[in-house]
Amino acid sequence: MKINLDLKKKTIFYTLKFHWQAILLIISAILLFFVIVAQILYPSDYLLPFTNIDGQDFSTIKKTDAIKSLNTKYKNQTIPIYFGKSNKAYKSPKSADIGLAVDNTVRINDMNYPWYLRLIPSSILWLHYFTDDDGVAKYNRDDAVLGAYIIKELGESCNVSPTNASLKVSGQNFELIKSENGGTCEIKTVHDKLQTAKPQITGNYKITIPVKEISPVISDSAAAAFGADLKTKISGGVKINVNGTAQLIAFSDLISWIDFSTDNNTLSYSLNADRAAAYLNKEIGSKVAVSAGTSYVSTYNFIETSRVNGVSGRALNISVTLANLKSFIDGDSSSAMAATITVAPKVVYNRSYSPTDTGLSALMQQYAADHPGVFGVSMVELSGQNRRANYNETKVFTTASTYKLFVAYSTLKRVESGAWNWTDANIAGGRNLSTCFD
Repeated sequence: MKINLDLKKKTIFYTLKFHWQAILLIISAILLFFVIVAQILYPSDYLLPFTNIDGQDFSTIKKTDAIKSLNTKYKNQTIPIYFGKSNKAYKSPKSADIGLAVDNTVRINDMNYPWYLRLIPSSILWLHYFTDDDGVAKYNRDDAVLGAYIIKELGESCNVSPTNASLKVSGQNFELIKSENGGTCEIKTVHDKLQTAKPQITGNYKITIPVKEISPVISDSAAAAFGADLKTKISGGVKINVNGTAQLIAFSDLISWIDFSTDNNTLSYSLNADRAAAYLNKEIGSKVAVSAGTSYVSTYNFIETSRVNGVSGRALNISVTLANLKSFIDGDSSSAMAATITVAPKVVYNRSYSPTDTGLSALMQQYAADHPGVFGVSMVELSGQNRRANYNETKVFTTASTYKLFVAYSTLKRVESGAWNWTDANIAGGRNLSTCFD
């Protein structure tokens, strides 16, 4: 038994040793056969592996799906429009916005895998090098949509206003917001340029419209000089007079309050009250604040009978204080002073009323004055002294749910008369009268 096994092993060894080339050839032939069969059976409605179209991977994608995907991408592709030498796009419409539709049907369907190439082993892996981007997309244009877009964005003329240079706070510095030239051009030129647009998904495609340039009023150099001058004025902080004592507001705080604007072609700055409030209230407000007292007032009906006035208080007036700071920074005043505003004393009322028309009207009016909300009351006493009182009696209010009182009254009257019963069904939505009333 052992001898037979040894003989078999030796037979296999010598066979492989002297016939390996033939065996390798047979295996290769079998593999090539299956590769060619796989290539022949590869679906004709699918793109080849590794296919790349306009920078997009469409490997082994069904052609109809590739067409749909590409058409959608082109439809949503933006087309930046630049005027003259401007570095900023004036508008960036999508292809569909200017009436442009891109159809990739023909180019995709033309990317075939011919039968004779299927017979070449491994062609399925490298043929895409010869089919990628061979075709050209079809551009369909709607002139009516394009014309409507041009009128909407540019009107009947082609005037693009220049953009003035400005500044913004960036950390502890002023950052320049560069200006942009404006210009005038011909509407026909815009139309012709957009009419021939052929956007691509890949690359930095853009349209440049030649214009007769108009320079901004505020140039980059003017804005930079404005910022440098302002920074020099506040770089050491600014002192403010607080109850006769000079208090330094640091540069790092001041610069965080600054806003710039270019209204009326003039570059200016302001101190933002909202951002300054926390610092001013904490560091200055507490030093100038004086608590207000309490006034005690007694009234009878509408008449004040006695008063004990409390003392007025003081609080920091942030808006005026910031105006004083800006005036000092600009050199329009010799010093900056913390401004205050008078705070009236709290008023506590001791009210009394007579049981008369006047007293009841005073009660209504003074109740409304002491409580939030809007009130309107008209009262008539139906017996006894027949008194009348009112407050805002002619003011009109939305009835809201008040009408339900009248619905309830009407329902009760009908039940009492026997015209209706609480068990009457199908009053509303299958509910009986009792449920509806509740």
